[in-house]
Amino acid sequence: MLRLNPPVHSVPDNFWHTVFIGLVASFFVWQTGQQLIELLLTDGPVTAVEQGLLEGEGHPVQLWISSLAGEGDPLLWNRVLALSGWLFSLGLIIKSIKQQSGFVGSLPSWLLLFTFPGFSAWMSSAGSGSWGIYFFLKAFYTVNGNETKAPLIRGGVLAALAVLIHPIWMLPSLGVMAGCWEAFRYRLKWVASGFAALWVPGVMLFLLLVPDGLGYLLPGPAASRLTDLPMGELALRHILLVVIFILLVVYGALRRGVGWWTLVLSLPLLMAEPFLASGTETVLIPLLVFASIGLAKLPVVLDVRFPRMYQTVLLCQFLLWMPVYLDLRPIYLYPLLP
Repeated sequence: MLRLNPPVHSVPDNFWHTVFIGLVASFFVWQTGQQLIELLLTDGPVTAVEQGLLEGEGHPVQLWISSLAGEGDPLLWNRVLALSGWLFSLGLIIKSIKQQSGFVGSLPSWLLLFTFPGFSAWMSSAGSGSWGIYFFLKAFYTVNGNETKAPLIRGGVLAALAVLIHPIWMLPSLGVMAGCWEAFRYRLKWVASGFAALWVPGVMLFLLLVPDGLGYLLPGPAASRLTDLPMGELALRHILLVVIFILLVVYGALRRGVGWWTLVLSLPLLMAEPFLASGTETVLIPLLVFASIGLAKLPVVLDVRFPRMYQTVLLCQFLLWMPVYLDLRPIYLYPLLP
């Protein structure tokens, strides 16, 4: 297998190259922040998920959160909670990657997720399931970084909680357990025990209290289906993320662990999407999250240590998103309602 090794002398970074990337990234962050502010101040629904909640359709947990608003605005209440969950998720990603790669090494993963066109607004809209991302990431990092019984049980409980909030995390949760079975056999029984301790009673409550409760335990119930999406153009728009995912799966197979199994078992959701109630935008969430996180692991997986190379990869992906941000060809995987 081809391995690229660094030269004896380090390659100096290019100041103007870094400045250009910083300017583009700052523009995307500013635009995304403005979009989130407009989202919070908008009276009506801004995504298909919010439209469904107003019509009484959606996951029971999301509908229950809407009911907590009482006489207030249920969309605003949901948006505040969803935005909080999304910001906590992004903060957890930075905190976890920073421990291994440093703060600068955590920025590419954060930037890709936060500025992915329309994704932050989607995750911050009512009922987006952003807390499902947070609890699953918390479970993933807890299981991956501990060997004692109590944290492993807690990790399993958090994974089950993520699944109950959003069922798309069921297969990734099985990926965490598969990674434990292969790499950390001792951890599996405690993680599985914690998962079953919450998931089994949660399933029973769904079946007893929710009409057609079994349907809400399948991936993406009551989600909107997007039609006539130019998937070829979308793949080209996000080609760098696609390449990152392929490299992580192929090269990471030599260093299999909890992260690799979680990423691989997120893929069947996409392949089974035509048979699920959810649309492409929903089943891609685990892949998008872990492909972005995997960007920080790519230098280790490929054994390439040219810092400017990863800056260039990030810049190329940003330039592919530029037409969307400039509203020249607004093809959104996560669109807002007109």
